[in-house]
Amino acid sequence: MAGVLATAEGTESLNTRVSSKLMLFRNFEVKNASSLLVAELVVAAAEAVVVKDKSDGKKKKKATRLRNVEINDKAAIREGDEEEQAQRVFVSGNGSDSEGSSNIRFAQPFQSISPAVDLQKLILAHNEIEVLREDLKNLACLVVLNVSHNKLSQLPAAIGELTAMKSLDVSFNSISELPEQISSATSLVKLDCSSNRLKELPESLGRCLDLSDLKASNNQISSLHEDMANCSKLSKLDVEGNKLTALSERQIASWTMLTELNASKNMLVDLPQNIGSLSRLIRLDLHQNKISSIPPSIGGCSSLVEFYLGMNSLSTLPAEIGDLSRLGTLDLRSNQLKEYPVGGCKLKLSYLDLSNNSLTGLHPELGNMTTLKKLVLVGNPLRTLRSTLVNGPTAALLKYLRSRLSNGEETSASTPSKENVIASAARMSISTKELSLEGLNLTAVPSQVWESGEITKVNLSKNSIEELPAQLSSSASLQTLILSRNKIKDWPGEILKSLPALVCLKLDNNLLKQISLDGFQTVSGLQILDLSGNPASLGTGVHPKFSFLPQLQELYLSRVQLSEVPEDILNLSNLLILDLSQNLLQSIPKDIKKMTSLKHLDISNNNISSLPPELGLLEPTLEVLRLDGNPLRRDLAFFWQHVQLSYVASDSQPQTRQQITECKGRGLMKAPKDSANSLSPRQRGSIATKDEEA
Repeated sequence: MAGVLATAEGTESLNTRVSSKLMLFRNFEVKNASSLLVAELVVAAAEAVVVKDKSDGKKKKKATRLRNVEINDKAAIREGDEEEQAQRVFVSGNGSDSEGSSNIRFAQPFQSISPAVDLQKLILAHNEIEVLREDLKNLACLVVLNVSHNKLSQLPAAIGELTAMKSLDVSFNSISELPEQISSATSLVKLDCSSNRLKELPESLGRCLDLSDLKASNNQISSLHEDMANCSKLSKLDVEGNKLTALSERQIASWTMLTELNASKNMLVDLPQNIGSLSRLIRLDLHQNKISSIPPSIGGCSSLVEFYLGMNSLSTLPAEIGDLSRLGTLDLRSNQLKEYPVGGCKLKLSYLDLSNNSLTGLHPELGNMTTLKKLVLVGNPLRTLRSTLVNGPTAALLKYLRSRLSNGEETSASTPSKENVIASAARMSISTKELSLEGLNLTAVPSQVWESGEITKVNLSKNSIEELPAQLSSSASLQTLILSRNKIKDWPGEILKSLPALVCLKLDNNLLKQISLDGFQTVSGLQILDLSGNPASLGTGVHPKFSFLPQLQELYLSRVQLSEVPEDILNLSNLLILDLSQNLLQSIPKDIKKMTSLKHLDISNNNISSLPPELGLLEPTLEVLRLDGNPLRRDLAFFWQHVQLSYVASDSQPQTRQQITECKGRGLMKAPKDSANSLSPRQRGSIATKDEEA
């Protein structure tokens, strides 16, 4: 049924139509309502109102508990049907599905925001708001605040008193500085202050220790305070379009969780020498700066997929760029390069832009880059190549370059001996402190591992190693040990306890027997542990104690035949990634709510038929949830209603990802079709995706 809350201009004020009962709500959205005061909206919408039914004029007796509200310039408010207990009140503009529309008017301003308002999400984007009031602090339950695209010139100090707030969006305003009190918002996870007039970020922001996503692009920031290094959970940083001249080595050393860094369109002249410590970095955008060289440590960015260096002042590239084995996109346009290094020809690139440089020729080895789909060479003084090749199909150019390789230089050339490969890797490790002996079919750990000085990372994956030698205990500086895909049977506790600096251990896909109850006690400093593909490692019923791993941030337990989630895993307060896929799980415990730092949860391909409502309490920290391959039968409407995640669809499309977005319109979101098979047509119709908003 539909009812009109506010009538046309000139009628009685909204105040006279407020009943005595208070009606709380959780999600409030305002769009294009520039004539309305924010304080009026918040208080008025939080009060219980008399709703007149349009068909018979009767008054409803039951107050509605508001959850999702959207207000436009010309709007009518109506209730949901009684079958859904009228839990959704929404306002839509002309052209919407409302039965009537009229101007919402307020006869007089409200003097304060009621502390009783139980708001969790407040979206006031795309208005003409000039001031936020100090009594905003009364919204003690607020988790998400979006005041983007307004006319704000400052934020109230009270913003720091919103201690429950996890997401703050103040982008596209005219703010010249953020209040130092923002550090008191200690729960803050996401901050977007892009497109303002900021000259610096407050030093106190470094005390927001849970901050993982920071966007400060298109401002006038010239430097980042050193205390930002304290934000060690930072995974995404966007400072594009500022005036930065340098990035701090201390900050880079602390930001080991970074997966995306965008510092393009600044004034950077060089990069920190320890840039290679960002081993989780997937996307690095540094285009349009003044960078003249890339440090050799760049080879340590082993996860890098996209690297943008266009429009800088590079004249050479380090040979170590060839170590970026996952790199797919490399942008080097508009630099001063005279050659593309031979070492870079072993990359498996799909896109390479070398346009507008000073290249006079290309190494024939470039022809071996068979994965290359697009090679851009325009704007170079290439004298040894015909213009038809340079401007023609990439495949034809690669074929021509391969034809220039002399016998023995093609990909079929004889492989260097195993001994030579080990010796070469050992020499390189002297400068890089990293030793990679992957895929050499080794049956034992070579002595070079512990004889190569202060090695910090050793990769022995894809070999046939059965045990670790006692001499490995002397590698006191070792931080990362990768032993994936070997034949190790026993947990190497005695060796591991002599490696005090070890923070990353990968033993996936071995033949591990059951680990003893106190097995993890020898590696209490671990931050990353991968035991996937060892079905006997955790045993049945009695598991090794994960409580010995208080600093753990990533845990991978795929394919270990788990029938239940070990209870002490739920107490790992620093855990960011948990992979429990391809096990025998039938349920997820309610105490999952205690994992408040969790960003990525993979429970795909189990026997889970329902999800606990407590899982929704992990919003907005939880970013990725994989559910495919489970017989989910329960009505999940409550779940999509509250959770904002990257969702992976079900069995029929195991790799399809859809972005679940915030509640709008009717206040529900649409789950991917395959996951909503158990929902009724009416329930499925009340859900909306990012691509099909209500």
